[in-house]
Amino acid sequence: MKKFINKKTILIWRFEDAPEEFQKLSQFGGDETWIAFVPNSLSDEYIGWLTDGGSFSPCSIEEFKIKDGIIKIGCH
Repeated sequence: MKKFINKKTILIWRFEDAPEEFQKLSQFGGDETWIAFVPNSLSDEYIGWLTDGGSFSPCSIEEFKIKDGIIKIGCH
């Protein structure tokens, strides 16, 4: 994972393709669609498509602070 982290890059996976350590954070119980990693340098930015009801997730998004940034998990 470390080799992919860039201070200005958001990484996105389909839920089933995301690193297992990120999948395990979810509390949605099977309704997950996408997982995004937002680096610390972008964590204060408004990213409209990564908000509840946006194109990343039509329902809601869970957020988890990790050492290098924020994990966002979207569900349907």
